[in-house]
Amino acid sequence: QIERVVGVNGTNLDAQQVWHVDTFHDTHKAWLYINNVKSNNAPFNFIVKSQLLSLKRLLWEWYQSIVYCLRGGDPSFRVNKRDIIYNKEEKNIITCNKNSILFANSHGIHKRGKIKPNYVREAIHFDVRSNPF
Repeated sequence: QIERVVGVNGTNLDAQQVWHVDTFHDTHKAWLYINNVKSNNAPFNFIVKSQLLSLKRLLWEWYQSIVYCLRGGDPSFRVNKRDIIYNKEEKNIITCNKNSILFANSHGIHKRGKIKPNYVREAIHFDVRSNPF
């Protein structure tokens, strides 16, 4: 899928600019960047080792699944700074040159970075998600 992200004056965050996990199991995404990705045109942000399974992670996902069942909403669990799995010290902002490929396990905590008005990020986006059952 072709992905074009454009910065616009006066817009709020899009859903991808909030820390989140895509699902409760390993899934993978990749981007082939058509242009250079710098800190001002929506770089990929990832919290190091957040894809790893731990007791904290299991408890957090269990709690999120209960909240989702009761309230509904976005099935991609949003992560806020008070959550037990959030660790801002291990955050990576990934910038790269055009024609670079970025692979990520989207079970980890990630988000799209901020983009300044009139800046553009273009990529070919790949998504791999198998059935865990």
